[in-house]
Amino acid sequence: MSTPSRSVTPESLGAWVVKASPAEGTVAELARRGFSTDWVSCVRPTYRADLVEPGQAVLLWVSGRSPTLPAGIHAHGTTTGRASYDGTTLRVPLRLEPVDPHVLRPELLDHPVLRGAEVLRMPAGGNPSYLRRAELDALLTGWPQLHR
Repeated sequence: MSTPSRSVTPESLGAWVVKASPAEGTVAELARRGFSTDWVSCVRPTYRADLVEPGQAVLLWVSGRSPTLPAGIHAHGTTTGRASYDGTTLRVPLRLEPVDPHVLRPELLDHPVLRGAEVLRMPAGGNPSYLRRAELDALLTGWPQLHR
């Protein structure tokens, strides 16, 4: 019996992409505070949660069609710990900073490398999503506001 193929491995991971909806209210509160706070995200209990290590790159993707928080990358930062289960929710601690200007969905859809990113191909997929190393490199090359 063969092992199922995994879409992300430690070797292929460029950055985690944590998705949030403006409808949840948390995103608006984070935006008001400039995203510059420790933040913990709910994630799905899959093999991906086991791959989270402190110091990995992470991007906050806001989904949906909100005119005040349009779909795209609104914050970036790093993971500050491993995923942990608190009895009801699997969480990943993050440290985020705002991206100014935001990197919006249409810009990424126009990019030859980034248009294939999982968050664009499968917007309703689970948390966390990810960018491959080549996708993160392309993002950092095209959008200098994402440099740490």
